[in-house]
This record gives sequence, C-alpha cells and structure tokens, in this order.
Amino acid sequence: ALESNDNLHVIYISLDDSKDVIINRMLASLTHLPINEVQKYALTEDLLTKSRIEDGYEKLKKYADERLSLEDISTIHKMEILEHYIRQKVKKHKEVMVVIDALYNIGVDNASGNVRTDNIERATRLKNLVDTYNIPCVCTAELRKDIKGIPTKDDLMETGKFGYNANLVLLLWPEDIED
Repeated sequence: ALESNDNLHVIYISLDDSKDVIINRMLASLTHLPINEVQKYALTEDLLTKSRIEDGYEKLKKYADERLSLEDISTIHKMEILEHYIRQKVKKHKEVMVVIDALYNIGVDNASGNVRTDNIERATRLKNLVDTYNIPCVCTAELRKDIKGIPTKDDLMETGKFGYNANLVLLLWPEDIED
C-alpha cells in the first residue's frame, strides 16, 4: 500500500508480535529475501544480501519517518487506546489505512468475560471508527476450525459481528491443514 500511494499513511498494529518481529517481516517483504536471511543479517558474509537488507532498512526507515506508524501490544493493548491512537493519526494525515494483526488480543473496556460479547464490542467500535473516518481497515484473527480443520465465515459470525460489519472477509488456511 505504501509503495503504490505516496499520500497514504499506514497504521500497523500488531497485537501478537513485537515491533522487532514485524520490522523483520517488513524487511523480508521489501527485499524479497527469506525472513531467516533478514534475521541473520549480522552473520551473513554475502555482500549482495547485506546491501539488499541495508537498502530495505533505509526504505523502511523513510516510511517510518513519514508514512508508517508501527505499534505493538506494549503500547496499544485496549480498544480505548486504539481508538484514540487512530483518531490522532486521522487528524494528522489526509489518507489513512489501518492494519490490525491479531485483533482478538485487544482488550475491551468493561470486559464481560464472555468472548462473544467482547468480540461484538470490538467489532462495533472498530466499525464506528471505519465509518466515521471513512478509512480502510484490514484485520487478522485466528478462528476455531470446523471438523475438517477449515475455518468458515460462520466461525467469524459466531465469534463476533466482524463478518456482519465487514465489507470483505477472506478466510485463509494452508492446503495441507496438518502444516
């Protein structure tokens, strides 16, 4: 998204991985290198690989300085904090896109202890932000699986109102469910 739209500011929030892990994944994507090579940067003697990682890091640093906000669960751990953070970024930037990895890990105020009720609260509040500010929001979440191990849209609906509130739902799983 950042490479195709020079005016876009991306808010990326990981609720299950640290910033360091996400940075390595982003570097792997930018450099088209396997993540293991990116993680072993200090140990590699291949000058071409080192150069690609350094170039990728510079590009990622430029994005972070200008158009990428990266946070993890250490700073954003409750829905109220997430909402405030997004509102502040929307006020500051004209075009905003939000990506939330592991959405179910964010706490909700006055958590009921009921997973479904808490997820409905998450879905409703997230939908309100998306509709109020007219911003795209991409979220990931792990779902329970059916008997064959394949997630269904019903899992998303039962877990909360995400399927109902979403404009697009994609369910992904490996070809060999044992992988």
